[in-house]
Amino acid sequence: MLADILIDPGRGIAHAKQSHYGTTSFRVEGEEFWMQTTSRGIELSRQSIGSDRSECEVLPWSQIARFARSLPAWLVAELRSHREQLTRCTLARPAFPIRGTDEAKQRWEHTEYAPWLAHRHSGITALDAALDRALLAGHTEQAALFNVADPQSQPVATRPPGPHGRSAARGHVQDRLL
Repeated sequence: MLADILIDPGRGIAHAKQSHYGTTSFRVEGEEFWMQTTSRGIELSRQSIGSDRSECEVLPWSQIARFARSLPAWLVAELRSHREQLTRCTLARPAFPIRGTDEAKQRWEHTEYAPWLAHRHSGITALDAALDRALLAGHTEQAALFNVADPQSQPVATRPPGPHGRSAARGHVQDRLL
């Protein structure tokens, strides 16, 4: 979904606003966080004891669109190329021999499915690397999307404790999955 947003902000954001596929959770220093696409933008919330989600921060779609439009054309072209290759690979998934013998199924797995899966994984890796470059590129003309503090600036042991005596998770690196 992130690739679609960065390639074509108008279409990608319209899809993300209505999709429920843009939800992920991750842990930083023992605390659980949720990222979810909503009609307002990308919501980042901290899981707290006794309630589903609290301390919600919203990255508005207008800011995401501004960031996507600020990407250099060569980077958008690279994202588009990797996304198209991954789509072609996914559509070329080999058909499973449902009525085949056990030997035919094992042969299919080794000769067709395993190579296809390896090719698909390399496509995902290439797209992820391009997304990382898009999000982490140090282009001075590019607008900042995430205002994330440098986690190296203050060691974990010296950070002020957060709720429930745990270290604050303000210095985490943003997960690229939206």
